[in-house]
Amino acid sequence: MRKTLILSVIILTVAVISGCGIRSTLTIQKVSESNSHFEGVLYGKLYGGELKVFDVDQTGSEQYRVFYQAPTAFNPMRPLRYEAEQRAIEFCSRQGKGMKALSELATVPPYILGNDPRIEIIFICTDKQAAGGPLNQP
Repeated sequence: MRKTLILSVIILTVAVISGCGIRSTLTIQKVSESNSHFEGVLYGKLYGGELKVFDVDQTGSEQYRVFYQAPTAFNPMRPLRYEAEQRAIEFCSRQGKGMKALSELATVPPYILGNDPRIEIIFICTDKQAAGGPLNQP
C-alpha cells in the first residue's frame, strides 16, 4: 500500500512538473541569420516533415521563422500551430504590420522516438492590407 502511494505521488509530481501543455520554445528569428530547427536532427531524417508553401515573397521583405514544439507526443498539432501563428501575428503587430505566412514545416505522425509535434512557420511582416490567406490574420 505504501509503495503504491509513493509511486502515485511520484507519477503525479512528474506529470505536474512536465505538464501536458506546450513547451514554451516559441522563438522568432530572422531566416537570414538562422537555420531551420528541422535541419540535422534524427527525427527529420526518420520521419521528415510536411512542407506547405502558401506564398512566395516578391517584396524582398525580411523573412522570419517561428518555431514551436510540444514537450511530448501527446500534444495535438492544432494548438501548437495556433500558438506559433499568434506569436508571429503579435510580432508583426508590434511593428504596426500584418503577418503573411509564406510556408510551414510540421512533423507528421507517428509521434514516437523523439518525433514530437513541432512546427516552423516562415513569414513576413507586411502592410495589413497585404496580409491574408492561410495562417494569416484577417
